Amino acid sequence: GILYPVILNSINNNHLFTRSLQLEDVAIGFFLHCLMAFLGAMTGSFFHPRLIKNRKMAVLLLFFVAVMSISKGALAGYFPQSHLIAWIFPPVFEILAAFTGLDFFSIPAMLLPVVFGIAYGLVVMIGQIQLLKRSKF
Repeated sequence: GILYPVILNSINNNHLFTRSLQLEDVAIGFFLHCLMAFLGAMTGSFFHPRLIKNRKMAVLLLFFVAVMSISKGALAGYFPQSHLIAWIFPPVFEILAAFTGLDFFSIPAMLLPVVFGIAYGLVVMIGQIQLLKRSKF
């Protein structure tokens, strides 16, 4: 996800982006990929076989959660009341929306979505561990 644009940028004589690519851009992009991977892993692990015995139901629920986490912002445009329960889903839309339209990464613009993403992932991780302890692993 990070190497392809960097290689394509170098092949195109640094004309792929509106400004020259900086090392900070690559590092922050890698960090954001890791954050999204963390959210995906924590969300997926919440549907552990010991928590949801029916595997078909677990896969369907996981698919629903993934779709909702990406589309909850657009859904809120059609159904404003949906924001009351949208916080349950991972903050993927909020993280993506924070960077849409920006020409480059900015630490102040990143701070709140990144902190919210990390906090959400940690809460899901702690919740899963507690539920697994209850079911005696």
